[in-house]
Order: sequence, then structure tokens, then C-alpha cells
Amino acid sequence: MYCIRPGYSTVDPSGLLLDTQHTNLHSILTAQSPETFYQRMSSQPKPLLNGAKIKQRKRAQAASAKFEPSVFRDQIFKDLATVSEGDYDSVYQKLDKAGNVLDYHKYGETLWELLLTGSLLQPGGVLDTSERLPFNIFDSASNEDVIKRVDVFNRLIRRYKYLQRVMEETLRNILQFVNKWSTTQEAQVERLAVAVGNACALQLLPLGVLNVLAKEHLVKDGLSLTFVTIVLQSLLKAQSADAFTVQLKKSDITDILNFFPPGQRSNANVAEHFDAKGLNAVTQYHNLKSTNFFKEEFTAHVRELIDEEKTPDEVIEYLGEQKKKFTMANDAFVALVWNALIATIDMSAKSDTLEATTLKFINKFSPTFAAFATTPQTELALVQTAQLTCYEIAALQKSFVKIVQLLYKNDVVSDSAIMYWYEKGAKPQGKSSFLNSMQKFVEWRRKDSVCEVVVASLHSFGERTIGPFGLCFLFLVVLFSSCCQCVSLYPGILILALSIYGSTYDITFLYPTQEVLRTDCYPTRLPAAEAAIGKQSGTMDDLIKRHNAAERDRQERAHAARKQVVKDIDTASNAIDNGVRYRISTIHTNSTNIASQTRSLSTHSARLTKSVKQWQDMAGGARGQLKQVGDLENWAEVLEREVRVLEEAVGMARGSRG
Repeated sequence: MYCIRPGYSTVDPSGLLLDTQHTNLHSILTAQSPETFYQRMSSQPKPLLNGAKIKQRKRAQAASAKFEPSVFRDQIFKDLATVSEGDYDSVYQKLDKAGNVLDYHKYGETLWELLLTGSLLQPGGVLDTSERLPFNIFDSASNEDVIKRVDVFNRLIRRYKYLQRVMEETLRNILQFVNKWSTTQEAQVERLAVAVGNACALQLLPLGVLNVLAKEHLVKDGLSLTFVTIVLQSLLKAQSADAFTVQLKKSDITDILNFFPPGQRSNANVAEHFDAKGLNAVTQYHNLKSTNFFKEEFTAHVRELIDEEKTPDEVIEYLGEQKKKFTMANDAFVALVWNALIATIDMSAKSDTLEATTLKFINKFSPTFAAFATTPQTELALVQTAQLTCYEIAALQKSFVKIVQLLYKNDVVSDSAIMYWYEKGAKPQGKSSFLNSMQKFVEWRRKDSVCEVVVASLHSFGERTIGPFGLCFLFLVVLFSSCCQCVSLYPGILILALSIYGSTYDITFLYPTQEVLRTDCYPTRLPAAEAAIGKQSGTMDDLIKRHNAAERDRQERAHAARKQVVKDIDTASNAIDNGVRYRISTIHTNSTNIASQTRSLSTHSARLTKSVKQWQDMAGGARGQLKQVGDLENWAEVLEREVRVLEEAVGMARGSRG
């Protein structure tokens, strides 16, 4: 494409220089013969594109550039040479400006070696002492000075975020050689540990960077333990105890024991060392992690024993050995045994099948539970753990009563533990539903326990006679207690009357429910009770029966009323809960729809913007094409005129030859 403009020259394809303002093509053609003209046109070289530069990508330029850390070091020295000592703002400004000129991407590791150690790190951990950067961690005057320099690192990383990963990698490399400087540069190593602790507090470094210190040549002399202790003390000093605990839990430190020398790796040594340094949170973190690791291994091995179909006695033997090896509270160990054994049951089965399988499994391993639930605390812990299991597994929520009854039947838990759980020992998870389901069982056990007290009292007196006055007195006292609903006072009243009048009497009328001495309750105690209790008179028997019937009717009505009130409260609470959930679900759905529409509008807007830009580019291209068309027309006219001139010159040349 050629454009002829006034005052400008160009070269046509034939190599002829054209200039519409200064060149007279006619004079050129007439000043030489046609043979010379054609020879000159054929010998002219083709036009070349001069002045164009072939661009190279920046990545290719960086890859092909030489790696010269010494040159980078000299430039950093030069930039920081004019900064006065203690002027940390100027240091940051110099480093920030240097990042715009120097390649921190390529020389990031060199930069951190200079800022941490003051010189380049040679192979084998040898420091180049020929020239040192004045601003570095090793040469800090005090721990306060270290904190200020770490703050400069923090500001620099906020400016160049990619330097954070480079700092972590460089520090891992430096920490491998701390044994090289532990004897000659002990203070510098301590400054480095303080810097690492403060950097971890500022979230510049993860605590997992300390895992590199678990190597054998660093651990054997206690150097790793000393360095880690200083780091953790600095971290605790730089933040609150709660934040320190949270950061410990989130850290990826493999095991604290790995930093101890091989002969000192025990939980007791961990507690003794860190408690003496004021790092109780580290001890608690280690104990928690050790406990979790023990639970995982314990559960896995118990599953193996169950898969191998070991007997309950063999399982008890293994559990006893593990309890001796690992120090754990008895109630926590009982809960661990329950969870480990229940975890072996296939919970993916149907609800009815799962219930039968679970009860069968608990019945089989009841001796295992009983071997470790030997105190009231452990029995209560077992019931609470069973409650949590039934709460977490929906298919077992209705089976909680059967599980507790089975444990009670097999003498794993006592009625006192069940009563305490029912009154004030239940866990919050599903508490109301589990208490309601256990209500009948607890009431039966209460009446049964009263029956036992009365029978035992009767056995202690023997057979004696009672006078009419004593019988009337006893009847009036019992009638008064029944009207006042003092059922719990029955045994005491009876024992008092018997002690006064010296006899035993048939006391089954003292209880509203006649199930207290039923044959399926305590069949072995019934003959003794019958032998101790005499026959009742007919007149008194009728009166007491009517009173008992009226009392039972009153209690049934009261129980029905309480049950209805509880049912109404549950219905109202469920309705309120459902309404709140529906409103929350509606709000969540609306917010989700709004967010989706917002994203859709944003995407559509971006597409429209892109389309408008494309149309603008097309319009610009079209204008360029139209301009090129005009240039072509101009060139064609000029060429046509020159051809006519050329034809006239050729005609004149032929005429002169003829």
C-alpha cells in the first residue's frame, strides 16, 4: 500500500523514486535511452522493511537474562548506604523504590538472605562476611529492634505480596544451617527465632515452617527445641493467649515430640519443659493432639478386633492394656470404649434392622462395658455417651430407652446413675425428648426402690401383735399422707408406726399402684415379703381399696392433663419453629435470587461493554479501510498519468529512431 502526499517520497515496486513535488519523471525518461531505462529498472534491488524491531516477550527476556545475585546485592547495598541507622521508614521507602527497578521476582531469595542474615548464603550454610548489609536480623541490637525490622518486612510484603512465599522458602533453607552458627553466633540465632515468632504473629509465616528443624542433626543437641521454644515465647508475647491457642490448633506442626532429642520424647518431658517456660498452652495442645491420635489408633484397632470376631474377654484384655499405656480419666475412657465399639456397627442399614443389630451388639459386649464402668461417674458417662450416640444417629433416637434398659438389665449401669442422669445429668442434645421417653422407666424404678425399702424394714421387725388403737392411728396417718400426696413419706411413716406399736402389717395399700410387689419385679423377694406381711381385715381392705381407686383415678387425670399440656406446648413450639424456618428459608431464597440476578446483570453488562468496544473497533477499522481506498484511488490516478507520460516518451523515442 502506497500513499502519495505532497512533500513526501516513497519507493514504488519498480524501485523508481517518485516525488510529485520535486521530481520530474518526464525529464528522467527523456534524458536516457529506453535500453538504459529498462536495464536500470531490472537491476534495482527489491524494497526492504527497514527500522522494524522484533519484540520479545518479557518472560523470554527474563529467562534468557543472566542470574547475577552479586550485582543485585551491590545495588541493594548502594540504595541503603545513605539510610541512617534506626530510620526504618527510609529503609522501607528505599526497598519499595528498588522493587520498581530491580527484579524481585527473580532475586527474591537473594533479597531475603540479605535481609535475614546480612549477606549471601554460600553452599553448606557459609555466610559471606566480606560485606554485610547493615539492615538485617542477625545484626539487630535487641529484640525490640527485631520487632521493628519485622514490621518493615510486613509493609514490604503488603506492597509485594509474592515475596511472602519466597520468604517462607528462603527461611526453610536458612533454618537447616542454624547448627553452623549456634556456637559462634548464638545471639544472632536467637534474634532469628524472635523474628520468626513475630512474623508468625503477623501471619507472614506459618508455624509449619518449624518442621524443618525436626532433622536429626538439629535435634540431637537440643538446638531445635531451644529455637522452637524462643519462637513460641515470642509468638505468645506478641498476641493474646486465646489467639496463641487458636494459632497453635490451626498450625501444621506435625508433632512437638519431634523437636526433642530421641531419649527425651515423652509426654512428661513435654509438659515439664513447656510449663517451665510459661507455655502451658503448648502442653495442652500436645496433649489434645496426642489424645486424638490415640483415639484414632484405638478405634482402628478395636475395629480390627471386631472384624476378626474376637471374644469380649479378648477385647477387655486389649482395652486394659491400652488404658495402662495412655493416661486418661476413667469416664473419658469409658466414653472412648463405647464410641469405638459402636463405630464398628454398620450404620447404613435400615432403621428397624439397625435397632435390632445395635441391641444385639450391646447385649454381646455388655461385659466389656461393665469391666470399665465400675464407678457412679463412669456409669453416668456411659449413659451420657449413649445419649449423644442416639442423638447423632437419627435411626437410634427411639431406641435410647431400650439401650438403657438393656444396660440396666445386664448390670452395666445402676438405677442411681440412671436417676441422676434423669434429674440433672442429661446432655443438652435432645434432652427433652430423651427425658420424656425415659419417664415411665424412671417412675417404675422409683416405686420399685420404695418397695425395697419397705420390705427391708418389715424384715427387721418380725411378727408382733397390734391393737385396734394402733391400727386406727396408722390408718389415719397414711390417709393424711395420701391426701397430701406425700408418697415419699410412706416408708418413714410406716417404720415409725411399726417402731411404736411393735408389729408388721400388710402395707400394700400404702401405694397407689399395686405393681410394686408384682411377681415379675422381684420374684425372689415376694415369699419373704408375704411371710413378713400379715392378712388384712375385710372392712379395712374395702375402705383402702376405694381410697386407692380414687387416688389412681386422680393421678391418671393429672397425668393426662400434664401430658396434654406438654403436647400442646410441643405443638406450639413446632409451629413457631416451622414458621421461623419458613421465613428464614424465604429470606435466604430471595437473597440467593437477588445475588443471582445481580451476577446475571453484571455479566450482561460486561458483555454489552465488550460488544460496544468491538463495534467501536470495527468502526475504526472501517474508517481505516475507507482511508486506504482513497489512498489507492489517488495512487491509481498518479500511476495512470505517469503511464501516459511513459507512453508518450516511448512514442517519441520510436519516432526519433525511425
